[in-house]
Amino acid sequence: MKNIMVIINPKAGSETGDRLIDVIEKHLQNYFDEILIKTTKTAEDSTLFGKEAADKKFDSVMIVGGDGTINGVIKGFVNYEYRPKIAIVPAGTGNILAKILGVPIIRKRAIHSYHFNKTKKMNLGVCNNDVFNMFASLGPVPEAIHDVSSEQKTALGFLAYVFNAMSKLANSEISHITVKSKEHYFEGPADHLFISLVNGIGLLKFSELDESVAQGKANIFIQRSKKFIDRMQTVTSAIGGKLEGSEGLDAFSSNEIVIDALEDQDLYIDLDGEKGPALPVKIKILIDYIDFYLPENNIIQDTHLVNHNTLLE
Repeated sequence: MKNIMVIINPKAGSETGDRLIDVIEKHLQNYFDEILIKTTKTAEDSTLFGKEAADKKFDSVMIVGGDGTINGVIKGFVNYEYRPKIAIVPAGTGNILAKILGVPIIRKRAIHSYHFNKTKKMNLGVCNNDVFNMFASLGPVPEAIHDVSSEQKTALGFLAYVFNAMSKLANSEISHITVKSKEHYFEGPADHLFISLVNGIGLLKFSELDESVAQGKANIFIQRSKKFIDRMQTVTSAIGGKLEGSEGLDAFSSNEIVIDALEDQDLYIDLDGEKGPALPVKIKILIDYIDFYLPENNIIQDTHLVNHNTLLE
């Protein structure tokens, strides 16, 4: 008997996720014998529901929420040998993972796009006791994202992030950090630190370090200078698909990284757009750890986005 747990965050994005329950149930009845609906009331609920789904060996989980809700559920999977497959219905502000996987942003279309016969595996980053699917970062732009309130997200959407980021960049200070791995050692001032498990979003490919992602490594970029010209060079290099070619960057790949602050300052790492733990942090990459359902008409072919397409019987 195939069963699926539906985890809905009613407060994500425009706060409309719980209005989709009838649509979800009607569609899922075509593919599953048992449907269990769970609605989060606190930030911790998504992790608790994820643990329950893994512990009870649910075949699948559908998550109606943003990137933070998705990570909360997956955090509940960590340390379980059995992990349910995941379908995403984007209901957050950024919905970056949904865009990477080619999931329609219109929620009803996203629900009906799943025939539950196609999946794609993705690596997972574990940062202390938290997880991330795409990016970990440190610097003024992530700090600005953390300062956006739920009211601002609801009212302005993605523009709330843009306004706060512009203000933060104008008054940002350099952080002094150490970054240690088997492959590289960095010590000194850093404007931004960017750790990526994927090499592109949609049609934008910002690095050619594809092989490292396929081997279960993250790509690490350290922007050393806060000067406007250096930041612009980094941006143009990313748009050109060769972020690692920017002169203002340290670039390397690793599957284990330790990051710490050199000075007595509270620095928090960002995990997929959500405030993560304070430094020091240890990051470990788990290869092909999570299985995501793809929409039936998905045409993702680029290995630099996610790895190993798998057709399910």
